[in-house]
Amino acid sequence: MRLISNRLYFDYNATSPLADSVKEFVLKGDFLFGNPSSSHTTGRQADAVVRQARQKILQIFELNEADYKLFFHSGATEGANTVIKGYAKHKKISFFYAGTDHSIMSGIAEELASEGHAVEVFHPDRHGQLLVESLIEKINLKKAQGYFPLLNFTCVNNETGVVWPLSFAMQIKKETGAVIHVDAVQLPGKMDNWHKLLAGLDAYTFSAHKFGGLKSVGLTIYKKDFSFAPLLQGGGQEDGLRAGTVNVLGIYAAELALTSLRKLFDANSLQTAKNYIEQNLTGILGERGEVIGYHSPYRNLNTITFLIYGKRADSLMPAFDLSGMDVSFGSACQAGQVRPNKVLLSMGYSEQQSLSPIRLSFSPFMKLEEAKFFFKEIESVISRFL
Repeated sequence: MRLISNRLYFDYNATSPLADSVKEFVLKGDFLFGNPSSSHTTGRQADAVVRQARQKILQIFELNEADYKLFFHSGATEGANTVIKGYAKHKKISFFYAGTDHSIMSGIAEELASEGHAVEVFHPDRHGQLLVESLIEKINLKKAQGYFPLLNFTCVNNETGVVWPLSFAMQIKKETGAVIHVDAVQLPGKMDNWHKLLAGLDAYTFSAHKFGGLKSVGLTIYKKDFSFAPLLQGGGQEDGLRAGTVNVLGIYAAELALTSLRKLFDANSLQTAKNYIEQNLTGILGERGEVIGYHSPYRNLNTITFLIYGKRADSLMPAFDLSGMDVSFGSACQAGQVRPNKVLLSMGYSEQQSLSPIRLSFSPFMKLEEAKFFFKEIESVISRFL
């Protein structure tokens, strides 16, 4: 049974352990230290590694180099800020984001609103599903008012595991002409065919530490005809989109992690393992709790967020922790206080219910035999609160 630091780690949506290929690379210690912006041989060698990583990553995601490019950055926070604010720099935009999006988006929205841009927050249904036609209508209304619409589209929700298929984004694109930035942070290793990105959408942003790479490195894939201003000014690295010395080590590790994930990922195996835990969990919860998004037609393969009615998350968390399991509140926590979960509130749950979610997010390589063991451990904690 695989343990991490002698604990059962069920928080892969927060961050993942390093991929084996990355650990082997780091332990080997044979790093290219040259600055890829330098013109000497050592610098050119480092630059070649970065160029190769760009090519391989585009190939992994099955996007054509004739249509798409990518730039590397410190992670999804920087990537999303760059794309959205960069597009808004020279246009009067209407920014659309979901109440279930990562908190990055509400922060960006506040800044855009202070600069005179239109901001629209929309909400899904009780099961977390996107109301596509309603959103299209709202976007076209703003477009008719002279705004340039930009939609942040989160294809896999980090807290509930509810999926919005990329085909929905493509439909919105075709019927509104909106620029669409895809928050793809939770996509790799958590859905079948996660590597099949749809050509035609404007940008996809990822963080490497979510799929086995190093922290503080990420990437955004964008259409060549999509123009946005850089967030960071300086030496003109990354085709002028991200100034600063290029993180060769992190970029190469990201390529290694994605390559391994693409090769080793077995969606059917993960689905079977997750189903075992979820079916048994819903069985013991009965009418005393629920799995969030359980009735959504689209869900990912590694995430189960549940609540027990009348039990706050901060009463369950210590029990899981003392039992050697790392799980998530599924909501912000500061100074030991659980705040109402904005994702559940956006889905229509009450404020009391929004204080209760516990998120379990599993390894993309979880097997059925592991799932059987995991559930016994999970049940041993939950049964105390039923």
